[in-house]
Amino acid sequence: MIIRRAQPTDSQRIYEIHMGAIRTLCQPNYTPEQITAWTSNRTPAGYLPRMRDFHFFVAEIETIIAGFARYSAKTMEFCSLYVDPAYTRQGIATALARYVFKDAQRRGLDHLWLDGSLTAVPFYQAVGFKAEKETTHLFQGVPLECVRMQIDL
Repeated sequence: MIIRRAQPTDSQRIYEIHMGAIRTLCQPNYTPEQITAWTSNRTPAGYLPRMRDFHFFVAEIETIIAGFARYSAKTMEFCSLYVDPAYTRQGIATALARYVFKDAQRRGLDHLWLDGSLTAVPFYQAVGFKAEKETTHLFQGVPLECVRMQIDL
């Protein structure tokens, strides 16, 4: 596996991974209405500003992008981490998380926080995040329950 900085040419594949992971992996924790609201109004081009404004990485397995992660050094938010459902349980998410932790430490950050989906909370706990409080995100006016978490680096 290779982890590298995301490039504009990766945006289509990142979009596919993001939508596929939400639609497939989050079904046990969220309703179809919530998943539709979460995934609507997204396009591959929507990832381009995020690549410019955040630290955005992809994980490749034999030249295929299998997952991605993004964080902000300004806000110390671990913004996203998604893996293609076909590649789950292969250590990709853990490798991406650890890569982000090291990159953030190198930039002088002492902690990161996130609002984890109910689906992702067990994973984030396994890599060292601690739950702080329940929170809600609104997508298209539809609430999604999340958990605010933090990790000391």
